[in-house]
Amino acid sequence: MNDYDVLAELPRLKRWLAGGGGSVWNFLAVQGGGELAVAFSALYWPEFVEVEGCVLLRERYEPVNFREWKEEFGGDLSRVEGIVNHVHLWDLFQPDEASVPERAIESLGRILSCTWQCALRQQFPGREFDVRFVEDDSEYGPTISFSTMR
Repeated sequence: MNDYDVLAELPRLKRWLAGGGGSVWNFLAVQGGGELAVAFSALYWPEFVEVEGCVLLRERYEPVNFREWKEEFGGDLSRVEGIVNHVHLWDLFQPDEASVPERAIESLGRILSCTWQCALRQQFPGREFDVRFVEDDSEYGPTISFSTMR
């Protein structure tokens, strides 16, 4: 199953398509609207900030937290990036078999990890990043993280 096959498992979308609502894009236009679509762009193409040689998700960066992790990890910037940029998708979207199955959230995670990689490359050309997507029991649900390859 590829990441787009999961769309057929989303109940509201399935009803929309079966009821003659049109395409997936029509569903997004009517059910979500432009404001929500633009807000989601911040998740699909996040803004980053560079702090003391670390590239961090602007959404997750807090100066005090950054300093605490830097001290905790003895100045290991890759570890600091890895923890500050560590995002549990279940913190954003709880899976619910009735509406959004867990495998759909996992599919979203794979797609986000690709778009984050592209966004990092565009915003930091010449720099290499290790973007990780984990969907096993070692984490609290599907998780994305990244750090600079040093």
